[in-house]
Amino acid sequence: MNVAAGADAHERRRARHRRTALDRDALQTLAVAVGLASLLALLTIVTFGYLPRYHADGQSVLDNADFREGFQGWQIAGLVTLDEAELGHAILQNRDPEREVYLRRTIPLPNGPTSLRLSADVATSRVEHGSEPWQTARVYLVQQTSDGTELWDRPHQLVNLVGTTPRQHFEAVFDVAGAPEVTLGIELPFTTGRMDIANLGLTIVDERLPFRLAATLLVCGWSLLGFHVTSGLYRSIHSPLIRHWLLGLLAVLVAGLFMPTLLRQQLIDRLAIGFGLRLPDPDALVHAIIFGLLSLLVRVGRPRDPLLVHLSCWLLAGAVVEVLQLLTPDGSPAAGSWLIGTTGTVLGLALAEIGLLIRRRLARARGASRAPPLSSEPRE
Repeated sequence: MNVAAGADAHERRRARHRRTALDRDALQTLAVAVGLASLLALLTIVTFGYLPRYHADGQSVLDNADFREGFQGWQIAGLVTLDEAELGHAILQNRDPEREVYLRRTIPLPNGPTSLRLSADVATSRVEHGSEPWQTARVYLVQQTSDGTELWDRPHQLVNLVGTTPRQHFEAVFDVAGAPEVTLGIELPFTTGRMDIANLGLTIVDERLPFRLAATLLVCGWSLLGFHVTSGLYRSIHSPLIRHWLLGLLAVLVAGLFMPTLLRQQLIDRLAIGFGLRLPDPDALVHAIIFGLLSLLVRVGRPRDPLLVHLSCWLLAGAVVEVLQLLTPDGSPAAGSWLIGTTGTVLGLALAEIGLLIRRRLARARGASRAPPLSSEPRE
């Protein structure tokens, strides 16, 4: 019996040693992944925040942008006037929520341009939100096809404001490759209030080669890191069901991340309406749900890891997703989105802990019920 007990103790020590080695390797791999993610995030922020992206001397495609010739070339509805004290300063006012006030024009594009920079100084006063999301003080640039169809599902929004806001400069670059025409709109559609617009400009711009090269390298780096982390996480989880769900949710997260914002919101809205729901903020709810499900699946698939490690990794993953918004067509990092993802993560981890606790108690109960009865015979 002493020999058997010694062998059991030796085997337990070997098993403990193997687990310690595996934990050490896992922590080293995690540290490397966190370091690479932090480095890539820093390079992404520096590239998109400080490296000049477009050539400054763009060719203008908007005549009478300063309204020197009044509103010639523009379509007008409602009360639209010019400020006599400042050249190029137009004022839109709407007192009837059943009417539209706007300046619009269709602009033919020369052959070849792929990007347009739209810029303007905008201020609002007492703008009341309408019943639809687009019923605000807004400035947009929407592409048209050769048959006149307007492509509202592509990025087009420069500003979308409500309430009273000070005069600010807004600027955005739109990819218009292949579009023969664009529609420029300055509107108070079915919403009351006042909007001031000045220093309007629309120019053709080209992306600088150094920026394009840096962005391409960043995309390659993020792709390799994402594949490495995903494959390692996939191999470390033994349950096939959790593996399949994890890959599916990660695919949904990546597809939603790089999908144009308007198209993503329309898709979520349609799905919600199909279930009889009306979502005030489709992106926020889906963001929280996906992060909650991902954190729940990984926690259930890797229950031996410390809970704090899971929480820290998902907080970092949420921050990385916000940084990756810089690589998307019309996204930008937002602290509010990170907080929404964090809320979903905390809820997902809490549900996972409850499930694991129930599973452990059931396992102990089954083990106790299977224990052999104590023998009343004396030992020799």
